[in-house]
Amino acid sequence: MGRNIHISASTQIGGVLEPAGALPTIIEDGAFVGGNCGIYEGTIVQEGAVIASGVIITSSTAIFDATTGSFIKRNADGRIVVPRNAVVVSGSKPIIRDGKPLESGVHLYCPVIVKYRDEKTAGSVHLEDLLR
Repeated sequence: MGRNIHISASTQIGGVLEPAGALPTIIEDGAFVGGNCGIYEGTIVQEGAVIASGVIITSSTAIFDATTGSFIKRNADGRIVVPRNAVVVSGSKPIIRDGKPLESGVHLYCPVIVKYRDEKTAGSVHLEDLLR
C-alpha cells in the first residue's frame, strides 16, 4: 500500500470529465498539499512533493526551480509536472518585454521550487499529521 496524500482545508483539486483527451489532475502518493491551494487540469504532483499553502498550479503555470535556476517545462503530453519531493511556495516573476523587465515593476504569479524534501521538511509534514 502506498503512502497517504495530505490535502489541507479549502484546497481545490480540479479535473475534467470532458472533452475526451483532456488532462486530469494527478496527485501521487506521499504528496502534501497545503491549505487554500488550487491544483488544476493538466497538473501532476509527483510522489512526496510538498505544495505550500496558497499555491495555484495549472498546466499553463510557469514553475521556477530555484535549485537549478530554470523553469519547469511541460512534458510531452502538455502537462506541468511538479517533481518528486519538490517543495513549492508562492512567488512571482517580472514581466519581461523586449528582453527587459517592465519599468512599472509589475510581476506575474509564479510558483517556486525552493528546495527538495529533506529531514526538516519531513519532520514538519510529520508534525502536521500528528496534530490531526
